[in-house]
Amino acid sequence: MSSPVTAGRPSGRPDEGDDFAAPLYGATPREALSRVFRKYAVFRGRASRSEFWWWFLFASAVNVVLKIVDVVSSGGWRASLVSTGSAGDVIGYVWALGIVVPALAVMVRRLHDSGHSGFWVLGVLIPVAGPLILLALLAAPDSTAGDRFD
Repeated sequence: MSSPVTAGRPSGRPDEGDDFAAPLYGATPREALSRVFRKYAVFRGRASRSEFWWWFLFASAVNVVLKIVDVVSSGGWRASLVSTGSAGDVIGYVWALGIVVPALAVMVRRLHDSGHSGFWVLGVLIPVAGPLILLALLAAPDSTAGDRFD
């Protein structure tokens, strides 16, 4: 059963040769990660909730693994808090630099799909309330108002 917002919309499944213009509703983890990396720096268009949240889960899991590597390579939790040059730190910095652009891009596209401007990403700069507001907007359901960003 489709929701009122997605009723009458195509499934979002790209045909062969599609440039991933439409959001992919009901994306599998593999499809979502593939689309995020293929649309590495694309800030226009839309991304479905499944695309965004699978990416978020993947990036969070990698961050946890890299923190574990940091703790182990620096000799324990206390040592990892004061060390700045362990192997885990260096790998973590490279990972963070590598995903900052696609993370911002998929957030902007997700905001578009929920009918909001991508500038809401800057809400994270507002202490305490900003990240909470951004989280609520990212979790919002798809909106037909997001069609204007296609």
